[in-house]
Amino acid sequence: MMNFDTTASAVAAVVNLILVIIAIFHYRGNPIYRAFILMSFSLFVWNIFAASRYYLQYIHGITGDLRNYDLLTPGVPMMWYLNRLENIGSVFIPSTALHFTLNLIDRNVKVHKILLRVAYGFSFLFLSSLATPLYPSLLWSRFHTLFLYPLLLFSLYLFFSKYKTSTSPLERNRLRYILSGGVVAVGGGLSEELSNFNIQAPDIANITNAFYAIVILFAITRHRLLDIQIAFQRFVNYFIILGIFSGLFLLIYSMGVSLPILLIIALFATGFSILIYEPLKEKVQWISSRIILRGKYDYQKTLRDFSKAMNEQKDVGKMLTLLIETVKQTMGIGHILLVRSSQSREYGIPSHLMHWFEHRGEPLVREELESEIRLGNLNEDLRERFIQIHHIMLKESVEVTVPLWAKDRSMGILNLGAKTSGDIFTGEDLSLLSLLANQAGLAMRDHELQEEIRRADRLKALGEMASGVAHEIRNPLGSIKGAAQVLESEVGKSEFLDIIVQEVDRLNDVVTEYLDFARPLKSNPKPTDIEKIIETTLQLVREECSSKNIQVNKSFPSGIPQVMVDEGQMKQVFLNLFQNALQAMPHGGDLIIMIQEPRDTNLLVQITDTGCGIPPSDLKKVFEPFFSTKERGTGLGLSIVQRIIKAHNGTIRVLSEVGKGTTFTITLPTLVQ
Repeated sequence: MMNFDTTASAVAAVVNLILVIIAIFHYRGNPIYRAFILMSFSLFVWNIFAASRYYLQYIHGITGDLRNYDLLTPGVPMMWYLNRLENIGSVFIPSTALHFTLNLIDRNVKVHKILLRVAYGFSFLFLSSLATPLYPSLLWSRFHTLFLYPLLLFSLYLFFSKYKTSTSPLERNRLRYILSGGVVAVGGGLSEELSNFNIQAPDIANITNAFYAIVILFAITRHRLLDIQIAFQRFVNYFIILGIFSGLFLLIYSMGVSLPILLIIALFATGFSILIYEPLKEKVQWISSRIILRGKYDYQKTLRDFSKAMNEQKDVGKMLTLLIETVKQTMGIGHILLVRSSQSREYGIPSHLMHWFEHRGEPLVREELESEIRLGNLNEDLRERFIQIHHIMLKESVEVTVPLWAKDRSMGILNLGAKTSGDIFTGEDLSLLSLLANQAGLAMRDHELQEEIRRADRLKALGEMASGVAHEIRNPLGSIKGAAQVLESEVGKSEFLDIIVQEVDRLNDVVTEYLDFARPLKSNPKPTDIEKIIETTLQLVREECSSKNIQVNKSFPSGIPQVMVDEGQMKQVFLNLFQNALQAMPHGGDLIIMIQEPRDTNLLVQITDTGCGIPPSDLKKVFEPFFSTKERGTGLGLSIVQRIIKAHNGTIRVLSEVGKGTTFTITLPTLVQ
């Protein structure tokens, strides 16, 4: 049987020990974790020995100040020993609390660093004084109080200053919990220390101490004070499962069965435990999610309803609206933005970052990104990329980014703002978001494939018709050209005959292009250096670039891996794209050709012009056969380009802005070394 003071201190000790253990396993050199571990361990030492002392006082019937009792009183010497151990923790509470505060609010002011060193200096001074005759005098207690509480109040002041200036709802929620718990704990602690100055007040320190530990635990599990809430949930899950199995074993043991029978039962129980472990773990996890993280939605029901509704949709726009509305209603998110792969430029996301977002394959939490940047355990290239991504997320008030993945292809990203409740995105939230996004991505991809099949059927019919018409046109064209050449030999040179021959040649080129488009594509891929193909093709347009005052800028990294392509067909691709770029810049400009370092075994080639750009209404049609904005264009050039790229297992995307220019991005698989 324990009294209230013992129970309150024991609860605070257990909670702080759990937090210390979990934080140690997630430390990874993070200074915030280090300070948190030191603070929680100091609180644990203080509380565990305080609980032991309170228990001894309870069973010996000793109340009030120990200084009022003689050392010969039974239990008093041990109580003084426990009190000394208790104060080993208490002398480090102010310095570790300040340490945690400065790291959490990211204060890097020089005067604060000096103050922290001074605080630790005094902590060690008080620690050494515990072994001197000065302890446990009233003077020591008064000095200890004057050291402890000003520093704790200063830490609370820093938290309050951060709270007043913070613009993040999530951060303000965290700080609100820390401030409320801290104010209650410091206030309660002062009630105990006032007796050192002959001021009588009710002693509520143990109640408020336990309250503070529980508030910190709540802030971690609900508001991501530290990103260990999922680890804490797992700890609770395994602890519950261990308790269930241990309880069953103790129940069998208490029945008084003989050892052989107990061993047989234990053997069968072990096999049974293996069978039920996974279902039991899932059930315990479901229950703990709702108790610890207070889940407000039914995970499976949300998935079922979303899948059913998604299957009923035939329009991509309605699919995306359904995804956004489902996430909004399920998780209570006020701000959601869906960015499709072709829209990254419109939203100010550089293409290489969009590519990284899409191919990450799992949700990206802004605060985890901040933690990675703060830790500094990144190479320079990755750190720079993380900083750019963090800047974009911060600018758009994005808390989580989820890729919409469809098998081997990304359809875009889903950017989520903070929850209106101020709650964190739990592991269950992120898992559900991934599944919803992937289902939406697959539905969008299936819709695209159906459209491609319908388009292929139309193209097949058009191709067969175009092939027949082209053959019928080509024969008369040959006759017309031959007749014109005969007339020219008989009557001599004539301007009109020259026009006839030139126009026949042009029509013959158009017919050839139609036939090329209609007939099956035959490739002869070989390991090739893509930069050599680009250089060779550039030579064909070099003179036109010079005459139009177009500057060619190239950016090719060293060590570019080879790609398996048909060299002739790839020359056709680049020549078509270069000619389109030149035609878009009749008064000069820049032609920018960039090869990016391979990511996920894919090579990216970007061709950018600073020309007139493509209107949004035309952008979706540029790869459609027979669509052209040119007066004498066939509308087959980019269709053939896309067809060649697809035949090489690659992709081609276009981004454009009227008056600023156009970028074509080609993705080709590299040769695996």
